[in-house]
Amino acid sequence: MTVRGTYWCGRSFDDAGMIGVAVSRGDTAALAGLIARGNAFQVEGGTRVISGGEVEMGISLVHVESGFQAGQKCYIATNALR
Repeated sequence: MTVRGTYWCGRSFDDAGMIGVAVSRGDTAALAGLIARGNAFQVEGGTRVISGGEVEMGISLVHVESGFQAGQKCYIATNALR
């Protein structure tokens, strides 16, 4: 499984929810704050991930297998995966 394009991954389920809210509202300051506080990080398109399955509400737990964030576990929008 890979990430469709550049997305942000949350350290917790709640962080992933906040990413979704920030993106839908175009709130770049909120997204920058999540990243600066270490609650989110960017995952590049084409990054390989292993899905632990959809948790709920369109958010999946994944283990990043390639790229800069390899070895990290995070929560990401399920529709970001292919």
